[in-house]
Amino acid sequence: MIIVSPQPDGAVCRARSFKSIKKNETPYHMKIWINTTDSTLIEQTSCNCESGQGKCNHVIGLLYLLQHYQSLDLKTVPPALSKTSLPQTWHVPQRSKGLFAKKVDQTTVQKIKTPASGSVTSKSSTDTTSSTAPTSSAASTTSAASTTSAASTNTSSASPTLTHSSSSNAKSIPSLQQPHISNINKSHIINHSHPFTPPFVTPDIKSKLNGPLTLNQQTFLDGLSVSSTQSALYEQETQDQCEQKKWFELKAHRLSSSNFKFVHTRQDNFEHLCDSLLKSKRQTEAMKYGMENEDSAVEAYSRLQKLNVHACGIVINHTCPYLATSPDRRVYDPSESDPWGLLEIKCSTAQSISNINYLKLTSQGTYKLKETFQHYHQVMGQMLLTGARWVDFFVWCKDDYHLERIYFNEEFFNEMKTRLDLFYFNYFINYILGKI
Repeated sequence: MIIVSPQPDGAVCRARSFKSIKKNETPYHMKIWINTTDSTLIEQTSCNCESGQGKCNHVIGLLYLLQHYQSLDLKTVPPALSKTSLPQTWHVPQRSKGLFAKKVDQTTVQKIKTPASGSVTSKSSTDTTSSTAPTSSAASTTSAASTTSAASTNTSSASPTLTHSSSSNAKSIPSLQQPHISNINKSHIINHSHPFTPPFVTPDIKSKLNGPLTLNQQTFLDGLSVSSTQSALYEQETQDQCEQKKWFELKAHRLSSSNFKFVHTRQDNFEHLCDSLLKSKRQTEAMKYGMENEDSAVEAYSRLQKLNVHACGIVINHTCPYLATSPDRRVYDPSESDPWGLLEIKCSTAQSISNINYLKLTSQGTYKLKETFQHYHQVMGQMLLTGARWVDFFVWCKDDYHLERIYFNEEFFNEMKTRLDLFYFNYFINYILGKI
C-alpha cells in the first residue's frame, strides 16, 4: 500500500509504503519526504527494516515505483487483485495460452560421440520432407453474378511453396538446431515507402452513469484504469493476441467488442449474460479453422488491395477502460483522408459467400454485411475505441471472398455505447464483485 500526502506546511510531500516479505512478518514502514517546489529534492527518508534510516533497497524500490506510476500518468495507485480474489483457472489447459502446433519440414536424429582426441563427430539419420504453405483457391469476386467465373481464374493466390533442407553431416551442436518454419506472419508489407504504424490515439469518449459508484465499484474501476501511454504499451505487447497470456489477462473483466452485440440487444436475464461473458470459451472447429487460415487471408487481402497490413494488439480506451477491442490488423491506405484503418478477417468453412448468413445480397448484385449481426457491432466497437474511421471487412471462403469497407456510424455508436454503459455499471461490475 502506498500513501502520498502533503505536510501541514505544504512544503513537503510524504510517501509511505507498507511492504511485507512474508505473511508472518511485520510490514516494513517507509517514509519519503519530497520537496513540493523541487521534486528532485528528497528531504528525508526512513524505513524500519534492519538497515534503518531509509538507507535500504526498500526506499529505492518505492521511489522507482512512484516514478513508474508518474510516467504512466496514473492519478491513483491501481489495486492489485490477489490470485485468491480472481476466478479460478485450473480447468483451463495452460498450453492453450500461447503454444500451438506448427509445421516442421525436417526431423534429424543425432547421436554425438566424443573420441578421446576431443574431436566431435556425428552419425545422423535424416528423414526430409518439404513443407508447403497452406494453399487457397480464392477467387476475386464480391458479387453472386461473378462468383463462378472468377473462381476458376484466380487459383494462383496461394502462398509460395517453402522448402528447407539442411546438411546431415553435422559437425557441432549449433548445426543440430534445425530451422523452424512458422506459417504465422502478422504483417504484410507491399510498399516499403509507406510509414510504419503509429501508436493509436484513442479518442475521448463520455460514459453515462445513472448515479455515483460505490466505494467497491470505484476501487475496482480504478484497477482497470489505464493512461494513454499505458494503453499504447499494452497494444504493442499483445500483437500476437491469443498466443500471449497477457492478452487474455487484459480482456478479463472488460467487455470485448466481439460481445457488444449480445449486450446491445439484451432485454432481460442480464445475470445469465454476465455468467456467459465470464466463462472460458471452448475452441470450436470453426474457430480453429479461422486461426489456421487467417494469415493466408491477410496475405491475399494485402496482394489484392496492394496495401500494407500491420499487426495489432489489444486496445483499451483510456476514457472507458472497462471496454476493449482486438482488431485483426491495421491497414494503411493513402487514398483515404484518414489513411490508418483496420482489417477484420472472417475465415469461413463455407464454399462460397452465397452461403454466409451474415451477408445479404443487395439489389445491385453485391453482398453487404447485415447490421443486425454480431460482426457489425464488432467493427463499430473497434472504430469506437481506437478512433479509426473505417474497417475493411474481409470474408475468406474456399472458392471466393467478400470485401467491404465499412465507415463509422455515429448514430449507431451513440445508441450502442449507452447500452454498454448501462449493462456494465448496473449489472456486470456487481456480478464480478460478487464472484471475487
